[in-house]
Amino acid sequence: MNIDIESDNKDVNDMVLAAKGSRWEEVCNILDRKSYLINCIPENRAWSALHQAVFWNNSTIVTKLLGYEACDAIIKSKQCRDKMIAPSSTATDLAKLKGYDNIRQLLTKNIENHRSRRFGDVPRFVTKKCGQQIAEMGFPLFALEVVMYKTTLLNPDANIKNHSVELMKQIFDDEKDTWPKIEVKLYQALYGHCKASAEEIRDAHAKDEATFFKKLIEFYTGNLVYKQVNKALGREFQDGYKPAADDLALGLYALLLDITITFWAELEKFEDETYRGVDVDVTNKYKPGQEIMFTTMVSCTRSQSIAEHFRRNSGTLFKFDNSKDSSNRPRNIETHSSHNEQECLVHLGTSFKVHKVNEDTKTVELILL
Repeated sequence: MNIDIESDNKDVNDMVLAAKGSRWEEVCNILDRKSYLINCIPENRAWSALHQAVFWNNSTIVTKLLGYEACDAIIKSKQCRDKMIAPSSTATDLAKLKGYDNIRQLLTKNIENHRSRRFGDVPRFVTKKCGQQIAEMGFPLFALEVVMYKTTLLNPDANIKNHSVELMKQIFDDEKDTWPKIEVKLYQALYGHCKASAEEIRDAHAKDEATFFKKLIEFYTGNLVYKQVNKALGREFQDGYKPAADDLALGLYALLLDITITFWAELEKFEDETYRGVDVDVTNKYKPGQEIMFTTMVSCTRSQSIAEHFRRNSGTLFKFDNSKDSSNRPRNIETHSSHNEQECLVHLGTSFKVHKVNEDTKTVELILL
């Protein structure tokens, strides 16, 4: 997938506008070239192309759209002022509201027969080589969020950076002036995933940029949304990447959190050993000498006893050696966390070498690269 932010931003806006006007030849011309845009909803729109096809009661086009492998039939509308359909409503909800039983059945059948195959399980980690190839090209979920929210995330005269890290730094620098607008867009985007999560962001009433950053971290540590965020990030490492609708709804938040963890100077880089406990035994997945990249952000703690608590009796304990002087060292977020767990967070794209694996004690030791 080669995402071009300028070109794709124009195409996704043109696609949804054409769908709103029932100009389906234009829509399909774009999707035949760029099917990965099918679940994208531009920042100033609330409905997807699939919602529009249902609205127009066009079963032929609904069938055509569902035929694209990347199409997610449970895509939800974003928060907007339109009273015709409630926020967080699926295309099926709209079909029920309008009494379009034939289209409702098409959508239901697609969800039952195809969705789990299209958007299945995600890997826990990949090889460092594979992960770096994806990271150097730019994490596709983050790139698609910039495609959808380009106007808000970047200054209009910005010379868009090609390298993913440079682009993220560019967004971080621009946030000094744009964070209030970004907060509104984040609220609207999260509405497409979970109303309660969106309202938690809205009700925080950040008074400045620092408060906004703190809320992003607190939200991750105190809300079960972290599981869905990590699933969205992990899907980027699947063969033939296809972002699910929920991935895109959560992607703006994931992008902003990763930018905060990476660039916010207030967060201390932690050089001592950290620990992570998981409540399943995964030691057989790791081999000494492997160089790996986790497919998610990695939450860990400075306290081994806290990690032991999370792994319970039969899970795995990870020990991280963070002594290497690296910009990828975990960030100490304990003063911003919702829980007193001495928490640190490792941002997406960080690589480790497996040093030791002890299947008797169910312990994996890793070294930061």
